[in-house]
Amino acid sequence: MFDVEIIRHQINRDLEILEDTQLKGTIVGSTTVHPNIEFKLDGTVTGSVIVRENGKVIIRGTVLKGLVNYGGDVEIYGVVRGKISNQGGNILIDEDAITDK
Repeated sequence: MFDVEIIRHQINRDLEILEDTQLKGTIVGSTTVHPNIEFKLDGTVTGSVIVRENGKVIIRGTVLKGLVNYGGDVEIYGVVRGKISNQGGNILIDEDAITDK
């Protein structure tokens, strides 16, 4: 089994995701997910989420200022406000997800 960092508190700055991480808290700022990293978002990101090539993001929580995918894999089951931009890669939007399309 892989080690996964779990964030349960509030972080008041932009955050670089450099290891497999699950967010159950809040990031007040934007989040960048680096290559070959998985980010499970069950909490809230008040800024945007940026996914680098070969990164993976599963959104069950809330993103307030959009998402940019630069060649990763993204699954949206929760809420993404703002623009969703796909610059390469895959984005799956569940039929029950809430987006600003």
